[in-house]
Amino acid sequence: MRKKVIIVDDNKEFREALKFLLLTIKGVEIIAEAENGVEFLELMNQYSPDIVFMDIEMPEMNGIEATKIVNAEYPNLKIIGLSIHEEFQSMHDLILAGAQNLICKNKLSKELLGKAIFGNHYMFLT
Repeated sequence: MRKKVIIVDDNKEFREALKFLLLTIKGVEIIAEAENGVEFLELMNQYSPDIVFMDIEMPEMNGIEATKIVNAEYPNLKIIGLSIHEEFQSMHDLILAGAQNLICKNKLSKELLGKAIFGNHYMFLT
């Protein structure tokens, strides 16, 4: 079964790098991407993703607020948080908002992404 993915990050270069890695994982389909939480919430009216890769720090609406809003309406949506910083409070806030996993951007790998996508448990992937 294919996992439909939306990428939400304000950095275009990072989105491209993440897409490149995700496309190397069997069973993953990237269906959309957004630059911030506002764009992401608009996409949710058009798409039905299984997984969202959500940056924490973004303009207009950050990942924590977007996760809170979407989690209230789609509690089965898997949110995987992304952060360049390993700051505990932001990561903790994203988990409380409804994210299931967290990945530090500077430690991305095909293996970590696969665990986050296909794993069934909470984990910090740092």
